[in-house]
Amino acid sequence: MTHDTIPVKDLGTSGASDWTPAFGERPTGTGARRVEPPAIDDRLSVRLHSLRQSFRRRLSDQVEAVFQEACLSGDLQTAEDLLATLERMQARADAAEAGGRRRPSIPLAALRALLEHHRADAQARPPA
Repeated sequence: MTHDTIPVKDLGTSGASDWTPAFGERPTGTGARRVEPPAIDDRLSVRLHSLRQSFRRRLSDQVEAVFQEACLSGDLQTAEDLLATLERMQARADAAEAGGRRRPSIPLAALRALLEHHRADAQARPPA
């Protein structure tokens, strides 16, 4: 046997019809067909969406975390900008609250106090 001749098992038509593609796999060749995923019950889909939403942090929570990080790192201008953003977000949420659903408010007074505390610390420190 030479290396240009490779023995191949002939499956014929009976072997080819026994093959079933795995989920998401696309068979090749003539007669290729897409294998559709199994149908998901609508109620299950709604429950999964609700579960994902409950684990996702609110945008205001994420902005608050970045605000606190800016305060700790000494970037007080960015912290001030983020506080203004949080105030605008809270104002929009308060305006939309008339529509029904109550959302927890952002602790703006505590965040303002934190920013002022970090400003006082920055002014008390001698310049490096």
